[in-house]
Amino acid sequence: MKYWWLCCLLAGLAIGAEESREWTDVKGRKLKGTLVAKDELNAEVLMKNGRKVKIPLKKLSEADQEYVAKADVHPDPEIEVRTSRATGDGGKYDFDIRAIEATIEKTHERPYTLVVIWLGKRTSNVGIFLSEEFKVERDHVKKKFEVTYDWKTYADNDHAKDYSGYVVGLLDESGGTPRWVTHAVSMKPYVRFLDEYLETRGN
Repeated sequence: MKYWWLCCLLAGLAIGAEESREWTDVKGRKLKGTLVAKDELNAEVLMKNGRKVKIPLKKLSEADQEYVAKADVHPDPEIEVRTSRATGDGGKYDFDIRAIEATIEKTHERPYTLVVIWLGKRTSNVGIFLSEEFKVERDHVKKKFEVTYDWKTYADNDHAKDYSGYVVGLLDESGGTPRWVTHAVSMKPYVRFLDEYLETRGN
């Protein structure tokens, strides 16, 4: 499968603070998975293969219904990214300045870290030339961040001048191990840079 790493990443995005457990319905049938979201009528369980199953609460055992009632889980936040400003250099596609606006909603009063990863090109190789982090505080119900890429500031970086795109991710570090809860990319294949960023973060 060509993009096996993408499937693994997307499955990992949904894993929250809850642990995998065995679920039992009213007929005694069993299922193993992790509770990732709930509402008044349903529990959403992530199975090991990455598939999510929505189970009506009334079909779960009494013990499982009590577990869901006590669990502190919510759907993941939402992020929308758009280009807010761009100036070029006469149509050569080496953009001098590029700004994006990231809007984050439904954080459920939880702290996150917004990560903006700017990508550049050296010959034919796209790579990370700059990354920036911004704290999303608990009281941010809806928050907008405008972040500007200006290659002239980082002209000595090998990947700086030839702008290639961006990756924006929302990072949850509350469980000890950082995990991406949602993301937006300028081009779909660039999602691979989320893992690359975490590998080099703090070095």
